[in-house]
Parts: sequence; structure tokens; C-alpha cells
Amino acid sequence: MKNLSLLILLIISFILFLVGVSIPGTETPLHVIFVGTGTALGFIFYALTFKQVIKTSSLSPGRRIFWIVAIVCLPMIGNLIYIIIHDADVRKQIPKPEI
Repeated sequence: MKNLSLLILLIISFILFLVGVSIPGTETPLHVIFVGTGTALGFIFYALTFKQVIKTSSLSPGRRIFWIVAIVCLPMIGNLIYIIIHDADVRKQIPKPEI
């Protein structure tokens, strides 16, 4: 899977955010650190996925616009669906070596 590092980044950011939200007291430093780190990693995931949609040469202009709209309108869900579907498309296009 080509985008495994992006999926790991999303999972880590989600876990950190959930841990931060579950800490009682919104003013505690630990709460702020976990929520802030989870949010920052989530934004990095969002930005890297958006950059990948813009830079990928295998997407037609219509599909590129569709994915940009999907990512902007459904931020994390659109990114996750793009990564899963794009990996499946790329995997189909790789020719298998003949033996």
C-alpha cells in the first residue's frame, strides 16, 4: 500500500485527539497537548492528501476536481476515501511481470 504512512498518520492523530478529549478538565496542560498534537497531525494529513490530489498526474481533470470538492466538503472522510480508492486504482494499473 503506497499511502500506508498517510493512514498511520491519520490513525495516530485520531488516537491522540481522542485521548486528549477523554482527559477530564479542558484547562489541563496534558489535555491541551494531546488535542493540539492530534489536531496538528490531522491537519498535516489533510494537507499532504490535498497536495497528492493536486500533483497526481494519473487523475483526469474531471476526477481531480471531484476529489478536490470531496476533500474540501468532507475533510477527513473525503481524504480517507481518496487514499483507499486511489491505492486500489494504482494497484490495478501496475502490470504484473510475465514469467
